[in-house]
Amino acid sequence: MATEQAAVEEFLSLDDVAQVDDVRYKIIDVPDWGKNGQPGKMRIGSLSAQDLIEFAESNEGEAKRTAGLRLIIKSIVDGKGRRTGTDKHLAILKARNAATTNFVVEEILKLNELNPDKETAAAAAAARKNG
Repeated sequence: MATEQAAVEEFLSLDDVAQVDDVRYKIIDVPDWGKNGQPGKMRIGSLSAQDLIEFAESNEGEAKRTAGLRLIIKSIVDGKGRRTGTDKHLAILKARNAATTNFVVEEILKLNELNPDKETAAAAAAARKNG
């Protein structure tokens, strides 16, 4: 008689989840923001649930006008995955081409698997107001 060993299915615990680096990265071409005659490239990182909660909660009133720009600031990372955007970058982005900032916002929304139709429309409207 053959002994069958029951396969024990393992499930992740929250402690297991806490140990995983699950940030997704994407390099996007941003030709309008190139330097030295070369097309520009930016690296974006997905946002944590906490980042998205803070972002959503801070989009009331006047802050709604800069929603897309603040999303860019939260998402830009360097080659090691470190967030590089700060509040001082908001003024810089306000002075940039609205179509380009809108493109970057769309890429960020896709990376985070957010509803691009609804979210992009809101971010695009905010970018147009500041462009």
